Amino acid sequence: MAQARGAKLIVLLIPTKEHAFGPLVEAAGSTVLDSLLADERALWALLQSSLTAAGIPYVDGAAALQASFSEGTQPYPIDTDGHPNPVGHRALATAIADRLWMTGRTHRTIEPDTICLGVSAASGGWCRGAWLRDGPGWS
Repeated sequence: MAQARGAKLIVLLIPTKEHAFGPLVEAAGSTVLDSLLADERALWALLQSSLTAAGIPYVDGAAALQASFSEGTQPYPIDTDGHPNPVGHRALATAIADRLWMTGRTHRTIEPDTICLGVSAASGGWCRGAWLRDGPGWS
């Protein structure tokens, strides 16, 4: 039914906290995570190559979270919790929205703290406190 309505599958690859922090840990000269990072990178490469071979598009969540570090924001809690914090969730949501926006599959508002995915803007829909405007891919 979703396919008949033009829906497309896009997979979001969400890394472990260790995988996301990997480049920073290595840049600091630490080797404590070497074995874990090697395993995770091998799995990440396998996932990406398998999705590519199957023709399934994906969004690299590791790149989005690592970009947060580069911009000076912390996408994870500063404790042992491996789940992204609101900054991390926003980075992941923005990566998805950017991917969908590039393919003309959704409208992305430019209002602060508002990203709307999969909501038709054709009728001026309402999404999380912001009226949507027409965007590419909407008829």
